[in-house]
Amino acid sequence: MIWVLAECDNNGPKAITLEALGAGRLLADPLNLKLCLILVGSNTSACAKNLMRKADRVYSLEDPLLFTYTNEAYNAALAAFLGRQEVRALITPGTSTGRDLGPLLSVSLGMPYSQNTVGLGVSEGAVHIRRRLYGGKLIETVTPATGKGGVIISIMPGAFEEAKDRGTDGEAARAEVVEGLLREEALRIRVKGFAREAAGMDLIEARVIVAGGRGVGSAEGFRLLEGLAALLGGTVGASRSAVDAGWMPHAAQVGQTGKTVAPRLYIACGISGAPQHLAGMTGARHIVAINKDPGAPIFKVADIGIVGDLHTLIPMLIEELKKTKATPIAR
Repeated sequence: MIWVLAECDNNGPKAITLEALGAGRLLADPLNLKLCLILVGSNTSACAKNLMRKADRVYSLEDPLLFTYTNEAYNAALAAFLGRQEVRALITPGTSTGRDLGPLLSVSLGMPYSQNTVGLGVSEGAVHIRRRLYGGKLIETVTPATGKGGVIISIMPGAFEEAKDRGTDGEAARAEVVEGLLREEALRIRVKGFAREAAGMDLIEARVIVAGGRGVGSAEGFRLLEGLAALLGGTVGASRSAVDAGWMPHAAQVGQTGKTVAPRLYIACGISGAPQHLAGMTGARHIVAINKDPGAPIFKVADIGIVGDLHTLIPMLIEELKKTKATPIAR
């Protein structure tokens, strides 16, 4: 079977879960295998209901100690369950959770692990994986030597089309946690509470990102970017230099040491285009760059490049968008 690990929040399944299901279908159909989705938590019924038409079978793995994510508890529960199943491939979202959990499951299940996956295919019964290397400078195709086991595949956000409805509901199933496996006193990691930063759209889920770098000049300068992002129905990102300067929180950082994003539109403002930043945003469908330096490396990857002062250009752009009654860019 082809397995997909779901990620949900209070609004339902995350977009990358639907993309992971789309990736899974690329393997399940040619291999004539069932596509199975597995949700982990303490009350997964609402999210499961939204995904019943996307998979052949939907499993719920529930326990009070799985209410919040910890890699120790999730790894133990999933490894115990999947270790008793037929697994040709397990697809995990390329989020912070998926990247944290995937390598642990690889060790626990004895399966090879592939990250930064941007393409999947099947030829003569073998699974072929296309993945990005060196910050996206190289794409390689590999065929994992899985033997009798499977492979764990982490997909990049935005790399796959979202799964289509099957037309009918898949089969609902319950995945029982092994009795006595999870005991609170035995867990080394326990979540006692959350300290949330200011509410904002998740960068990985965003369809529009207006990102700023050192050229924005100050934390106040990012308020300008927020105005543009709001008009377009998007959110604000930042380069590492802007985060290091304290202008934006780390949650907004795009790049190798931040988040890898793939929005429909990425507007880079005052960002020079260092390789570390490009590694996190070149998956965007359309890239617009605004920079005073005509030789900035960001222009080499941009679809549209504007040479000028962002503090002059962005207010002009905002005014024009207001005149045209700009609407958010749809999913």
